[in-house]
Amino acid sequence: MIVDNDNFDLVKGQIIQEIQQADFISFDLELTGIRGEYQDIFEEFPFERYLKLRRVSMKFNIIQVGLCMFKNNTAKAYTIYLFPQDQDEVIGLQVGAVNFNVDNGMDWNRWIRKGIGYVNEASFKKLYEGTQQVEQQEDYKQFYQTMKPNDKIQADKLTQDIDNFIKSQETEILIETKNGYQRKIVHSYIQQHQQVIKENRDGKMYLKKSNQDEIQQFAQQLQDKRDQKILDKTGFVQIWEKLIASKKTMVGHNCFGDIMFMYSHFIGCPPITYEQFKEEIHQRIPRIIDTKYVYQFSPSIKNIREMNDVNSSVENIYNILKSQNNSIDVQNNIDQHQYHDAGFDAYVTGYNYLNIVQNLSKEELSKQLNKLYLFKSNYCINLEGQDIKLNNIQFLVIKNIEQQNNKIIQQQNNKKKQPIFEKQDEIYQIFYKYHTNPKIIHNRYIYVEINNEQEFEKLHQELRNYQFDGKDIQVFNEKQYIHERRELREKDARLDKLEKR
Repeated sequence: MIVDNDNFDLVKGQIIQEIQQADFISFDLELTGIRGEYQDIFEEFPFERYLKLRRVSMKFNIIQVGLCMFKNNTAKAYTIYLFPQDQDEVIGLQVGAVNFNVDNGMDWNRWIRKGIGYVNEASFKKLYEGTQQVEQQEDYKQFYQTMKPNDKIQADKLTQDIDNFIKSQETEILIETKNGYQRKIVHSYIQQHQQVIKENRDGKMYLKKSNQDEIQQFAQQLQDKRDQKILDKTGFVQIWEKLIASKKTMVGHNCFGDIMFMYSHFIGCPPITYEQFKEEIHQRIPRIIDTKYVYQFSPSIKNIREMNDVNSSVENIYNILKSQNNSIDVQNNIDQHQYHDAGFDAYVTGYNYLNIVQNLSKEELSKQLNKLYLFKSNYCINLEGQDIKLNNIQFLVIKNIEQQNNKIIQQQNNKKKQPIFEKQDEIYQIFYKYHTNPKIIHNRYIYVEINNEQEFEKLHQELRNYQFDGKDIQVFNEKQYIHERRELREKDARLDKLEKR
């Protein structure tokens, strides 16, 4: 079911009830951009990937949130269009993502015209700060600023008369106005005064003191208006709060990026520290399953995995599982089977989980909990502790001589310029002795892997003794390199101007 501003008030109660009753909830997002400034590489650490995605999640926006609640092999899926209602919000669009969504039938008009409002937790709290009177005073002040000088003189006289009446013992006065604009001034000004109400009699405007019932009625009207204004801006917050409060298992597919966007747009500016992010997400969503991780690494479904050892997209996994003799039949409310519609993708993700989990023991399933797959990486994320290293490769990193103020030349390689050692052959001969191929990463370092521990120590020692133009070169082991990269990347993140959330 598609959900937008036209039907949100009608279906939100139903969605909340289904969240509370669900066995588990699957999710998916469609986004206006997903790529960072440079490609993912295997040599990145999880904290580097996090900081890159952190920036992406603050730069681009959510188009759709897909939620699918599963209960007793029945699925209720929703494609929820979201659009920020803050007039100062900046929308980020990435051409590749726009073209991808266009090719997959994205309804851009629905997104812009009918998208449900949302804010993050910090902005949500700010909406409740201050009193109703302050809000109304601000409304009049803004109106006053638009007046012409002569109109301001008349407005000052009218508002002074109103203030004098409020302070007086009189119960009613006649306000003399010459035109509709002056009556608008009076109407706007008295909105901030609960103790004054306006009456029109015989074509004239009267103000009178309010009794207690009228004051309460006026206060309720103000509160209703304020609440509606908040609801218009924060509609999806009502769903998000129930999701967090439910503590239900949340199921995504290759979902680290989706989780980053949910944090950035529904919680606040993601912290600089990767470990703090993991802790805060785990507090809010204590049970996350990534079906990409489960599919790739669960021993019990090796036979299923071998049927499709190349592509582990949500669509391919769905087709394989659906063809199994023991596949679970799921009743659903899907109107249209369209991949890259967030609601349908959420349903397919949940279907995959339901059919995978029947092959796993409780013990094996518990081992998959809160583990997130990382594309093109030697690591997977563990939200509850130390990340998972997929191999035991040992490596050394040499800080590029360019960073040590030594000479460097540029060599054309596939039409891309890469910095290399001026004495490339000399130092590379050291690497080749140990049957390893060095590569330049981040345009700053020379990276070399070596698996034999004895040879690793010999290479490390030889590099430490190597000099370039009479100077020692910097050689980092894994721990030293991580420390260097973390300091550099976190410093860049702190200087980033995108921390608007």
